Amino acid sequence: MIEPNIQNSLIRFLTKSANKTDLDALNVWIEKAQNKQRFKDFVKTHYAITVGMNDPNPDELKKRLIQEIRRDKKMLRINNYRKVLRYAAIGLVLLGLGYFYRQEIWPNGEPSTSIEIESNQVTLELYDGEIIALPEDRTGTVIDSDGNIIGFQKGDKLMHDFGFSNTSSHQNLLNVPYGKRFELLLSDGTALFVNAGSSVRYPPRFVKEKKREVSLVGEAFFDVNHMPNQPFNVKVQNLNVMVLGTEFNVSNYPEDTATDVVLVEGSVLLDPNSSLGKGAKDLILRPGYKGAYDKAKGTISEQEVDTHPYISWKSGNLIFRNEFFDEISKKLERTYDITIANHNTKLTKERFSATIETDRESIADILEYFDKIYGIDYKIDGDKITIE
Repeated sequence: MIEPNIQNSLIRFLTKSANKTDLDALNVWIEKAQNKQRFKDFVKTHYAITVGMNDPNPDELKKRLIQEIRRDKKMLRINNYRKVLRYAAIGLVLLGLGYFYRQEIWPNGEPSTSIEIESNQVTLELYDGEIIALPEDRTGTVIDSDGNIIGFQKGDKLMHDFGFSNTSSHQNLLNVPYGKRFELLLSDGTALFVNAGSSVRYPPRFVKEKKREVSLVGEAFFDVNHMPNQPFNVKVQNLNVMVLGTEFNVSNYPEDTATDVVLVEGSVLLDPNSSLGKGAKDLILRPGYKGAYDKAKGTISEQEVDTHPYISWKSGNLIFRNEFFDEISKKLERTYDITIANHNTKLTKERFSATIETDRESIADILEYFDKIYGIDYKIDGDKITIE
């Protein structure tokens, strides 16, 4: 029989009202081998009752539990991590076993041995190949399968603790699918706003007194923490963007003909490193200018621009000023995770201006707007748009 005080702590945990004292007591109690079966019996008896009272929808419960438990049963071992990890570990044990008994109650659920990561989720791939899902509704510590703390997530933002390494560290790969945006705070205090359909490779900690370097495919806005003795370098295909401390936007999608760098504040150096660009000179970009690297020719050009339309995406807006419809279509596809088949050749050559609030307006709203103003003929079939 389980002691009354432990029973009370277990009930408070299952009803999400446990305090620090409860968690400490449960952490010590569950480490004892003789309590393993008693714990299972308690969960089997009481978990379904708790679930039935608080969440009668089994589909929603399954979704929530799957988001929390780890793919690997290594989490069933409670190791002697530091204080914060003790709480995380015991939580995963309780949720993991609760999910096991939930399978007995609702046997049509997913197998408890693995969790599929949905294709539209933001993910973090670690150096050893482990992939961690970063769902937008999560707030809490992100931990790998060995119990190591990766960072702290709050909604669509992942934050790493400030600090540097004495030796080179492994690389993480953040993948942001179409239809999503994500913010990343690096260990040096640099903030990245990563746009839809983009990926960033970066070290969990930069090496002390060495150049800071990340790689980008897609688009991101950088707010670089100023460190004169440690330049910051962004590698984008055949171009290096070198900075000391500044705010700038880099757009480098594979399907685009050019890599665009728009400088908001500070200064950056564009350095072509392709064999195509042997004749191209380095370019120091000034605030309010866009540098464009032609991928086919290996040349760099610059022009003065209004920077706002180029960075508005990070606050949930798309601003188009006299742009061809094909360019607009590509951005809509990335932002809304859709495909657009345009069979209207006349429309392809047209230029448009529009401001879209992507967090408020659906793709149907946008197409309706284009129909009213410009008279386009379109059909929506799920995530496929056809324009005749």
